[in-house]
Amino acid sequence: MSVSLYDSLIEEIIKKGEVKVPLTDCDAQFYLEDVLREKGIRFKKIVPLRNRGRAIKTLIFIIQ
Repeated sequence: MSVSLYDSLIEEIIKKGEVKVPLTDCDAQFYLEDVLREKGIRFKKIVPLRNRGRAIKTLIFIIQ
């Protein structure tokens, strides 16, 4: 993902209050955490419950 895609994630979480990020994209996770902390926005990281036999592939960031 490029910086412009990361910026679109920031815009999405501010508008919707929630954004899903792939677990394999560590750069996006760290970028979101850093930007949200810089802006003073409190957030939670949630790993959704597993469905039967399916692997967990996303991490959900939710603004508090």
